[in-house]
Amino acid sequence: MKNELLKKLETKYPRNYIIRHPHFGTLIIAGFCLLFMLLYRPLDAKPAPPFNYFQTILLYSLGASVFVILGVKLLNTTSFFSRRKKWTFLKETLSIIFILLVFGIGTYLMGFFIEPPAARWNFPTFFDSVFSAFLIGIIPVSLFTLVNYAYLISKEPADVEELVTTNQNAAPKRESICIDSTLKKEKLEFYSDQFIYAESDGNYVVFYLQEEGQVSRKVIRNSISNVEKQLSAIPQVMRTHRAFIVNVKKVVKKRGSISSGYRLKLLNIDEEVPVSRKNTSDFDSFT
Repeated sequence: MKNELLKKLETKYPRNYIIRHPHFGTLIIAGFCLLFMLLYRPLDAKPAPPFNYFQTILLYSLGASVFVILGVKLLNTTSFFSRRKKWTFLKETLSIIFILLVFGIGTYLMGFFIEPPAARWNFPTFFDSVFSAFLIGIIPVSLFTLVNYAYLISKEPADVEELVTTNQNAAPKRESICIDSTLKKEKLEFYSDQFIYAESDGNYVVFYLQEEGQVSRKVIRNSISNVEKQLSAIPQVMRTHRAFIVNVKKVVKKRGSISSGYRLKLLNIDEEVPVSRKNTSDFDSFT
């Protein structure tokens, strides 16, 4: 039975919607908590003068829910939680507990702004705030986990992040890409799986391609923004920096942090490619 439990915990599982979309998830949690507290008035909740009951609950719901974004950001700074393709039911469970803990701490801290702070600086009040927020917040958060329960009992392997099952026996189709130039008679053609990365160089863009086991360097006159649009047909390609476009499937190593940016080591490339701070979250969603 122990082995069966461990097997379930290591089962691939889709990431919670609130974890994938923390900003919208914050609104979901805030809206649910507000409606729940207004309809049922649980936990002997009372207004905090000078606010009425509705204003008190609205401030708590909005303020504390913002901490959900902070919780997700903190999760993404750790290597254990940052790789979406290695997401398991264990990670899903631990992440929910962590986010609800942060949500509870946020509820406690919001009390210092909404209620008289003198009577709140003690452990019983802290644990009561965290416990109450945990009980209410677990409902909307866990619902997004429970809708994917079928993945725990399914015997078929699947790409759980995209929620599709692929045919592993089918031969991959090579997609041809054609990049236009600002020069009429110039263009660049290659297969999508050959693309490693592209770098802006003034009025030109330099392409690095994997061709017959060797890395080739191709230069075309164009802007990096126009090239990004023309590469949009390749799903694994993303703009990591204002001057760089990367095939994330060619990344072999990442260093840095979500707050300071990443440096990427690409297949058969000596130079490291940057990921700007504003693009680190989007990059982590690819890997």
